[in-house]
Amino acid sequence: MRLVGTVVSVLFICTAGKSQACSCEPPPPPHEALEQSVAVFSGTVMDVEDWDTANDGLFWKITLSVSETWTGPEVREIAIVTASDGARCGYPFDVGGEYLVYAHGYRTEDERLPATGLCTRTRLLEEAEADLEDLRRGTLVGGILWGRLKAVMIPLPR
Repeated sequence: MRLVGTVVSVLFICTAGKSQACSCEPPPPPHEALEQSVAVFSGTVMDVEDWDTANDGLFWKITLSVSETWTGPEVREIAIVTASDGARCGYPFDVGGEYLVYAHGYRTEDERLPATGLCTRTRLLEEAEADLEDLRRGTLVGGILWGRLKAVMIPLPR
């Protein structure tokens, strides 16, 4: 009987304090995620700081040096937000890390910053090879060509 009590106590201690994990649908393919995002870019994290909003709890404000942009503002540096922990689907950015970021709009009374999280296609740049290939190549989606297009002029024979 003592053994059962000990096992129950150990199980209670081991499970106490665990929070619920983030739960989301798989993200759409890169071209759909691009269409649904306010900003898609690659960049290096320069700073991570606490960013508390009065109604929504604690967030991190991430400042990145932008390397390449597919949609959103053409800037050299951008600030985005994410929830402060994975249980709330916040993305775990590290200073110095290189990322491909898919961001959606996020509004507060004071500041409008793009937001991202675990439920987007945001990932380490080294894990984003397929996304980068798709974004750089562009694809035909529903009859609409997206991507980068270079004009080529060919003289017609007379």
